[in-house]
Amino acid sequence: MRKVFTLALLLYASTAFAMSSGGSFGNAGLTGTPCSSLVTEAAHTCKVGGGVVYNTEATTGIIPGWVVVLDSPNLPKNGDTLTPLKCRYLAASSSQVLINEPIPFKYGLTIGFTLNGCYSFKGSPTTFLSTDYR
Repeated sequence: MRKVFTLALLLYASTAFAMSSGGSFGNAGLTGTPCSSLVTEAAHTCKVGGGVVYNTEATTGIIPGWVVVLDSPNLPKNGDTLTPLKCRYLAASSSQVLINEPIPFKYGLTIGFTLNGCYSFKGSPTTFLSTDYR
């Protein structure tokens, strides 16, 4: 009886750990492909083609701005008009989770950091960007 209880407890604990270790989409028990900056940058394309983004985080240096998640396979250029899936202000020298729920994208997944607000791109290569997608 004790072996059965121990086995059941181990199965429960490993399931709970697997579900909670996947970042913000751990509640759904999903695993995703991580995509992160290796150096500070203004934008990063993670995937070409459709999928679902589950978790996006950003850490910035001394310059505040807006983090945008784009349904685009291309890096934005300065002056480009944006139609973000999500956009959030990021204060200087801070980190923030931008997405913690599944959001589908059709064309590609690109994350950017802009100084011009949510709808116009003026890149600032001062941010570490990170996301998980499927």
